[in-house]
Amino acid sequence: MFNKLSEVQKEKRRVLTGIIKTGELPKDIGLAGTNYIVYNCYKNKYLGNIVYSDKNANGIHFFQLIKEDLFITEEGLLFLKETSKLNIIVQNLFKIFKGLLGYILGILSTLLVTYLIWKFNL
Repeated sequence: MFNKLSEVQKEKRRVLTGIIKTGELPKDIGLAGTNYIVYNCYKNKYLGNIVYSDKNANGIHFFQLIKEDLFITEEGLLFLKETSKLNIIVQNLFKIFKGLLGYILGILSTLLVTYLIWKFNL
């Protein structure tokens, strides 16, 4: 089904953005992968106006809509925001610069201590 967490997140984004556009469950919900993603979104409370019914012997989950309009909850919108491409790029750049800044500060502090020892003959 899915081999990487990034594949699961990408599929969750696809399903949630599809629900935002159409207001209904994906057409390919009968497939095991999509069905698992919708169940995972339901379990994480990303979907509103939907109730989990049952799971059959093949592992397919069944859902029922409470009202006609299916919507994404605040948790789902927060997930979409956190996994957006821009946000992921900014987070990774921050991690890189944070590590680089620590490395540079380590070198500068060593050079400063060496200079002070040399200047004042400590």
